[in-house]
Amino acid sequence: MESNLQQEGISLLVELGFTRTQAKLYLTLLNLGKTDATVLAKQTNVLRQATYRVLDELQQQGVVEKI
Repeated sequence: MESNLQQEGISLLVELGFTRTQAKLYLTLLNLGKTDATVLAKQTNVLRQATYRVLDELQQQGVVEKI
């Protein structure tokens, strides 16, 4: 369940052009720091396959970096 603060952050990022899933994963990644896609998928309740796809999108946009 998302907190009000997280919902507000997601809404703001969506207004800036992120998809809702991109925003959700990005904010969670900011909170967790360096992590792997499996952990990120579990934390966000986003399917692992979708998590990998969205992380690739975010990487192409230059928002995240793969290590």
